[in-house]
Amino acid sequence: MKYLIKESQLKNIIKSNFGVDLTNKIHMVTSKWELPEEFDFFISPRVLNQYLNKYGPMFVFEIGRKSYLTQSHGSDGWMIIDNGDHQLSELEFMKILGIEYLGLSMDNLLDEYFKEKPINEQLSRDEKYQIKWKRFDIFMKRRDAEIKELIREKSQRYKENLSKLDEVTVIGVRHLVVAYFIDNNNISEDGDEFDWVMEYIKDNYNDYIRKELGL
Repeated sequence: MKYLIKESQLKNIIKSNFGVDLTNKIHMVTSKWELPEEFDFFISPRVLNQYLNKYGPMFVFEIGRKSYLTQSHGSDGWMIIDNGDHQLSELEFMKILGIEYLGLSMDNLLDEYFKEKPINEQLSRDEKYQIKWKRFDIFMKRRDAEIKELIREKSQRYKENLSKLDEVTVIGVRHLVVAYFIDNNNISEDGDEFDWVMEYIKDNYNDYIRKELGL
């Protein structure tokens, strides 16, 4: 049985009768920089970009200690995945919230609870740049183990094939690491992203490269 509820009353009814409040708990994902860390393990930047290009933005719902990544796939319904890589139907998601009998859809929840922050439109170019840089920095920090493994692999190849290792070798390893990392993480070679990766690895991993090369 479905209940007819005025949209203006929806939040109050859900909160007072079902104990659910999604205010400020829904976040839009439009790029790899915005994907929460817990989804990194099973959604690569390349796959994420393919889904974003095909279907549009994703939305992350924070419910208790779990997060749910959702995206409308048009006539195929909604993709809903929790941070344990378990896929759910729209009805199963509503059951988690305890509101399955209200006859609500994912679109209803987004219409009621998700509000895009217009502040971004008021930010200066420099402020937008700083926000993107901060997201990039978090993205790179989460991939520390991946970068170090690449450095070990590329350094070993140089040690096996060269009799003399020096600072030029450090640059060579760094460029190989950057090239592989960019390709594997679907980062554009045009614009800021490429330069950021180059600078980040130079600033944060040069000493690690020297250590792996035995310099």
